[in-house]
Amino acid sequence: MKKSISIVLLVAVVAATACNQTSTSTKKEEASADTTGVSADIEKRANDLTAAMLSGSRDSLNELTADNLDYGHSNGDVQTKSSFVDSLATKNWGFTQINIHDQHVVNIDGNTAIVRHKLYGEAKNKGKEPAKLALGVLQVWKKTDGKWLLYARQGYKLLPPNDVPPAK
Repeated sequence: MKKSISIVLLVAVVAATACNQTSTSTKKEEASADTTGVSADIEKRANDLTAAMLSGSRDSLNELTADNLDYGHSNGDVQTKSSFVDSLATKNWGFTQINIHDQHVVNIDGNTAIVRHKLYGEAKNKGKEPAKLALGVLQVWKKTDGKWLLYARQGYKLLPPNDVPPAK
């Protein structure tokens, strides 16, 4: 009797373990498929942000950024959403050229994602000559009300030899 109970328990444990492994495997595959679609959505939003930064479109910039945006520049300046959008929309400061390289979504965790890329281009302060840029950029995107919004951004200067854009 004890032997048959032990065998039944052993079979139950093996069956439960097998079901759990199948369930875990299926969940990982589903999560991977979901992540691919989410990653594409985030990449599109990041590309849309680049276009909005070049054009200075106030509406697009407002639509792509979180109300509590923290936008860090490579020189140490930090802007809020309103100062970031206003500086680009009024042309007091802005990009005259942006070339993005090596953009990739690093991590997606629920409603938060991290994007990294290299930015090569030019920026101009009103009344000054354009300055060349070679930056590494870290972006944090957060899904709010069904939309991915830029929540935080930090640029940092690339050092040689990374400060030269790759040949096209």
